[in-house]
Amino acid sequence: MDLPDKNALFKKRIFWAGVTLLIICMGLIWRSSWFNFSAFWSKYGGDAIWAMMIYSGLGIILPDTQIKKRAGIAAGICLTVELSQ
Repeated sequence: MDLPDKNALFKKRIFWAGVTLLIICMGLIWRSSWFNFSAFWSKYGGDAIWAMMIYSGLGIILPDTQIKKRAGIAAGICLTVELSQ
C-alpha cells in the first residue's frame, strides 16, 4: 500500500486554502453594495458561491479524494443544509 507524500498533501491543502479564501472574498463582494444584480442573481448566486466554498473546503480536509467523490460529499452537505432551513 502506497502512503501519500506528506509534502504533496501539504501543497494541495495550501492550494485549496487559497481557493477557499478567494471564494470567501468573492462571496463578500457579491453581497456588498458594489454590484447591483437582479433578484435572481442576488439570491442564487450567493448560494452557488457558498456551494463552491463547501467543495473547496473539502479540498482542504480531503485533498487526495477523487473529484467525483468530493463533489458528491459537497452536494450532500449543501442539500442537507438547504433542506434543514
